[in-house]
Amino acid sequence: MHLYAQKTVPTMNNHNGIITTVERKSSIAQASPQRYTTIQRAAESLSRRNADAAVVELFMEAMQRLCLLAYEVDVDGFCNIDPVTHRLLLPAPWGRAGHKRWGIMPSESVVLREMIQQRQIGHDGRAPGLWLYDRTRRCWRLNLFDFDTVHDGQRYWQRWPLTVAEYRQARSRRLGDGVAR
Repeated sequence: MHLYAQKTVPTMNNHNGIITTVERKSSIAQASPQRYTTIQRAAESLSRRNADAAVVELFMEAMQRLCLLAYEVDVDGFCNIDPVTHRLLLPAPWGRAGHKRWGIMPSESVVLREMIQQRQIGHDGRAPGLWLYDRTRRCWRLNLFDFDTVHDGQRYWQRWPLTVAEYRQARSRRLGDGVAR
């Protein structure tokens, strides 16, 4: 009977008792089965991709609308750009004050500005950008040299739309999140 009592009564030194149970509890609380972790990562990646794609779609809508407005003409010529210098006379969606008028968040406008700046010089078969920044006058100009009609401007966005990869690179550069998602 004495042996039976020793086996059922846990002691502080007994590893088959409470200490062992408590140790198992902490390991269960920290368990992360690999099978579910992989699925979770895939779901998070898909969610980020969808969110990033929605922002890029918003940017594309703004770029196409700005393009239409920039080429707008009346009897006197261009309405929204200076006819001589081709300077944009409207607030740009990527501008410090323009983002509010276009319904774009301030952090999004910073990323969009980086994307547009990176597009000024054509590379990888892409033509120079539709918008060019004049550092001396601190203003944006419409590239009428390469795109002289509204159809040319719209074709630029159809042929070379903004991409999620481009957005992620610009976001990483400008916002410093360090993650090129």
